[in-house]
Amino acid sequence: MYKKFKFPLLISGIIFVVCICFAIGADVFKLENETLFMVVGILGGVSFTSMVVCALFYLVFKLAGVSEKTTSVKFEQVKHIGYTTLENNFDGVINNPTWDDVSGYINKMFDNSQEFITLTLAEAVYSIRFMQAARIEDGISLQLGIEENGATRIVEKICDREQTVAYMDIFFQYGNVENVAEFLPLEFYEV
Repeated sequence: MYKKFKFPLLISGIIFVVCICFAIGADVFKLENETLFMVVGILGGVSFTSMVVCALFYLVFKLAGVSEKTTSVKFEQVKHIGYTTLENNFDGVINNPTWDDVSGYINKMFDNSQEFITLTLAEAVYSIRFMQAARIEDGISLQLGIEENGATRIVEKICDREQTVAYMDIFFQYGNVENVAEFLPLEFYEV
């Protein structure tokens, strides 16, 4: 975020320096055009004020640690453990779950807004290692962990209840996700 203030700060600084140079040059060459001095004075004052405001915003945002969002974050690949796991934040991990286990965890997520679930397959059949879901304001955030080039990237789609169950079912049964292109890269804040 703070990087957006660099360019206006630079331009304001350049305009201010030009105004100062003009004022010094006008004094040296004894120029006496009052309208010109008034315009340069106003321009110099506005550019100085703009420069100060941009510098303050730049420093405040930079010191506060506010940063840009990026979608280029990659994670380590999940280690291949040889079996499928199902996990939520309240009940823990189930190794080699059944569909009843998966649908039970999905229903718990629908009942509790603090609940999330992660389904990690033993093998990433279509390069999709895991699917995770959590409730958000707009519905269900359904995320995929896609393995490529030795790393995992996360993509997301906002779904409703029925879509979430359908995606989880197909992923659990076949390791596939239809219309992966509809999932967008997840945004993270740069550090």
